[in-house]
Amino acid sequence: MDNLDAQTHPAFKAAINYLGTRDFFYPGGEKDEHDSRVWGRRETRNRKQLQLWLDIEGNLARWEGEDEPLTASDRRILMTKWVAEAKDIVDRKYFSLWRYFE
Repeated sequence: MDNLDAQTHPAFKAAINYLGTRDFFYPGGEKDEHDSRVWGRRETRNRKQLQLWLDIEGNLARWEGEDEPLTASDRRILMTKWVAEAKDIVDRKYFSLWRYFE
């Protein structure tokens, strides 16, 4: 967390403790750097998820609008799936996330 008034308010801290969650506060001005590292890793992994999907026979043609083109809804569902998979893969690397925090 980044020391916002809402995140340091006693009621918020009590709710966090009630849920059994630990709170970690960043030193001032460092959260943006941490976020950019984590999001950069997730974005890289997201592109890899897209590439893996495109490598499956027939998917590139569908993505480009040939042979059973994807609908806008199909694309949104796929992108949401890739973002979730990328987040899961990056977040499993606990040591890397901890090092970014340090």
